[in-house]
Amino acid sequence: MLESVFIVMLAIAFVLFILAVENRSQIYCMMSLILWLIILAQSLWIEVPRDTEYTEYVLSAASLMFIFANLVLVFVFQFDWRKRMP
Repeated sequence: MLESVFIVMLAIAFVLFILAVENRSQIYCMMSLILWLIILAQSLWIEVPRDTEYTEYVLSAASLMFIFANLVLVFVFQFDWRKRMP
């Protein structure tokens, strides 16, 4: 159950990132950023009930990559010099 929620969060965060790039939307970008931050916090210490506990380093690194990409996109969308108001 918990694994499926985690996988769905990964899928939604990735889809929101793609939508943010495609639509140039700050809203999608910020929602994706929040989800990637939650995924990063959850991947630092993963506990399988009644089985084992471990840290997932690859998922943490991927989350950091998407967080950095989202932050860059937010700044690019905010300070886009081509959309200046006359």
